[in-house]
Amino acid sequence: MEREMREALSRGLEILRRIHEIYPQGEFDREMLHGEMDFRYRRIHELRRELEKLPPEVRSFCLLVDTAPVSEAQLAGLFRMLLQGPEGLAAAWRSPDEPGAIAAAQELGIPRSALYQILGRMKLSRLLDARHRLTPTGRALVEAYITLEE
Repeated sequence: MEREMREALSRGLEILRRIHEIYPQGEFDREMLHGEMDFRYRRIHELRRELEKLPPEVRSFCLLVDTAPVSEAQLAGLFRMLLQGPEGLAAAWRSPDEPGAIAAAQELGIPRSALYQILGRMKLSRLLDARHRLTPTGRALVEAYITLEE
């Protein structure tokens, strides 16, 4: 099960990386819109369909990682902190101005607002429970992500 989770997570992150490579950056002209862009958007649509085939929890975790407002190393640090125990991070959920949230954000080197946003999105994705502990699915995904990062 762990191996399948790691493979699905790796596949999802790779799909999102390829979408970012294909997606146009900046301005583009009318000729490009009717030529190359048709191909690019078709390819992006195919990649999104592949992403939709992944299990929903893996897909939502990949999107969380992809859109997190911090670096991958900082995100991995946050996930390691969650694996050790959410005591300091539970305060971050209540308010980014709590002393525990301030200490956790300083330890990770990320803005408190980013910490609050990530924890909120994890809770909405059902990766964290009501006591701000990782759910079994959340724990498996976080462990798989950390092993991929190493």
